[in-house]
Amino acid sequence: MSQRKDGFSSNFTRLDADQGYYLDGEEFLSEDGALKNINNIELNTSYTPTGSESTGTTYWDSANGVQSTVLGNGVIGQHFKEAFIDGQNDTGATITNGTPVAYAGSIGNSGNFRIKKAQSSSSEPAFYFVGIVTEDVENGETGKITTRGKVRGIQTNGANYGESWSAGDILYVSGSTAGYLTKTAPSAPTPAIPVALVISTHASNGTLEVRPTYPAKI
Repeated sequence: MSQRKDGFSSNFTRLDADQGYYLDGEEFLSEDGALKNINNIELNTSYTPTGSESTGTTYWDSANGVQSTVLGNGVIGQHFKEAFIDGQNDTGATITNGTPVAYAGSIGNSGNFRIKKAQSSSSEPAFYFVGIVTEDVENGETGKITTRGKVRGIQTNGANYGESWSAGDILYVSGSTAGYLTKTAPSAPTPAIPVALVISTHASNGTLEVRPTYPAKI
């Protein structure tokens, strides 16, 4: 017998080594580790993330009021607040966290695609812009790209792009340098693609809110 959280006893058994675990006669954990017959799961809303949670861990992030999952390589996805897509870097060099990227070709029939540092150009569809990478993506590797939501823990004061940014600045894909963001909208015929809002400025631990808005003509 096991003691439930509400104080009532439950019939918690394992019939034999070849079967799963049963609660009140219903299997809830199969031999292969799958949860079954669960009506709901209540997360501990008082949990304080340690920053050392392993990949695949899901918890309640009370500071942001959202359920979060550790995706690996330091990437944490906030459910319903962020959206990611994967892209493969075959540029020959690392694409660093916080870099705007664009579509650079499909990978056969795999359903996946390559990415490159984004640069706004009248010779390339604005819709090729994908998002902002949210981790360092080594050459030959696939990485997470934020298409909507926050990118955290990056330089957001603009100094790395030769600018000075403030909270509230709207950032565009640079029309002059691949992989750069700028607070100055490119002039026609180069498309002006607003892609992010500066939430907080910092030399290494700032935050951007990614929300691309494509020009009417793409």
